[in-house]
Amino acid sequence: MTTIPPDAVFGAASGLMGRELPDGFFVYDPASENVHVLNAPMRFIWETCDGTKTVAEIVAEVSEAAQLSVEDAAKDVYHILLSLSANGLIHRI
Repeated sequence: MTTIPPDAVFGAASGLMGRELPDGFFVYDPASENVHVLNAPMRFIWETCDGTKTVAEIVAEVSEAAQLSVEDAAKDVYHILLSLSANGLIHRI
């Protein structure tokens, strides 16, 4: 698994449009015409990747909100960051 440094900062890719619809939260990329469906944890992390918070800060927020250990939260956050990045929804700043 790729290691993401705890001091890394991610931002949402430009031009994306997020929208809450009855069936869930969707992110549309007009450049590729792709639509991505995000579950609640993915949405939270995608919205948190605003270019100001480090991965360590996001992990702490997820740990507290989900009442998970920091280690378990880190595994989930890293997995989601890698997925969001691979799908072009976020990028490292």
